Formats: sequence, C-alpha cells, structure tokens
Amino acid sequence: MKTLFPLWIGEDADAVAAEAEARFIEAMRRTSGEFQVALSGGQTPQALYERLAETPDFTAADWGFAEFLQVDERCVPPDHPGSNYRMIDELFLSRAPIARSRIHRLRGELPPDRAAGLAESEWRDLYPPGTTWPELDFVVLGMGKDGHTASLFPGTQALEEEERWITENFVPQLDSWRVTMTFPVLARARGGVVLVTGEDKAETLMHVLNPELDIDVPVRALLKRAPNLTLLVDRDAASGLGIRMEDLADFVDEDEDGDEEDLEG
Repeated sequence: MKTLFPLWIGEDADAVAAEAEARFIEAMRRTSGEFQVALSGGQTPQALYERLAETPDFTAADWGFAEFLQVDERCVPPDHPGSNYRMIDELFLSRAPIARSRIHRLRGELPPDRAAGLAESEWRDLYPPGTTWPELDFVVLGMGKDGHTASLFPGTQALEEEERWITENFVPQLDSWRVTMTFPVLARARGGVVLVTGEDKAETLMHVLNPELDIDVPVRALLKRAPNLTLLVDRDAASGLGIRMEDLADFVDEDEDGDEEDLEG
C-alpha cells in the first residue's frame, strides 16, 4: 500500500531513538540563530532524551541558542512521578549544559486554564508583538494506542481549537485535565518527528497510514496538515504494514521523487 505520510522504519526502539537524535542534531545545525524545540512526555521519547543528554555534538555554547518548551503536561506538580517535565528534566535537561532560563515548563501545579494562559503569554513574549503563530524549529511527538498525540485525545475539545497556542484539555477517558500545544502550532513546525514503537501500536499505525481507511484519530488529523513531520517507527509498530523484513534496511521515508512510499507485502 501507499502510505499517506513520510515514514522511516528502524529495526527496534534504539534505532528509532538514534534516528530521532540524528534528525534533531541536523535541524539544530542548519538553524541560524535561535532554535525552538518542543518536547513531549511519555515513554517512547525517553531513549532519545538520554541520547541527547550525552551527545558530544553540542557544547554549552551550542545549547545556548536553544529554547526548550513542553508540548504537553499532566496537571500535577513538577516533582510528581507522572509529570512530563520531571521525566524530561531528569533524563535530559538537567544533564546537559542548558541554562535554566532557556527552559519553559508548563506549570501543571496550577489550575489548567491558568497554566495554559500563563504558558502562552510567556511564549508570546519571545516573539514580536502581533505574531499570529509561532514556528517551532523542531518538535518531538509520540502516538498513543488510541491515536492521540501531544495531549490531543480523541473526542476532546482541544481538537477544535484554532486560535490559541496552548490550551487546557479535559480528557474524559482519563478523567483528568491536561495542558497542550494546539494543532495549528504543531502543524507549523519546521521539522519534527512522531515516534512510534511497540507491537501494541501496530494496528493504529496501519489505520493512520492507509489511504483507503478513514480513521478519525488526532495524530492522523495533525499529519494531514503538518508537512514537515516524519513518523519514525520500529519493526514491531510497522508489523501491520505488510513490509518484508529483509527490506527494512533499505526503507527510507521518501523516494527520490518525493512520492508516497509503496510498501510491498
């Protein structure tokens, strides 16, 4: 089948993390001046963050050009075991020579509407007055088994937000509030990756990538309007795509003409 969106497949989760690191480094190297990156929580990007904390490619001076934002956050304090910020900080931000002034966390300990409003206000202050939308240089996203990405879950109100940069979002299926970047922001990113690993996500990924199916899940809705995002997936997650295992080493995200990739069964 032909896949709808740019796709790269690696042997395992470690290969996915290595490819994500390479793309992060390439994006940062080719950006002149400030480099804005947004980082997601969850389990899948953890290996990437550990790699970035130890990369020899950047000195403190290099990191000094980067501004780090959170894609989304649970409404918990930053020392809570479920805090996205806590995970990102422990695995990456606190281990690399990054100035704390360059880190902009979402304040999950505040009421969700206040946390979202404060984060957007602070972010807007980084841009000239009147800026309609920010343009992230790189974004790290994942995909849940239900097809959510960031904290944009199926059936939630934040999916309809087209004016705010960051919004609060109640997730009924989890009976909890989240704070998240919105579709218009994520779709305008100049580059980024959606990391998907594990066989438990294979069926969802197959539906997201199959142009003959019309599955209504947030990650597919985002990818339809985000031309600069690439799915990086491991062999287990790709197991429903009908790709011969012997072809994995040669699989690339696009062919030479930039057409959709044809996956043979």
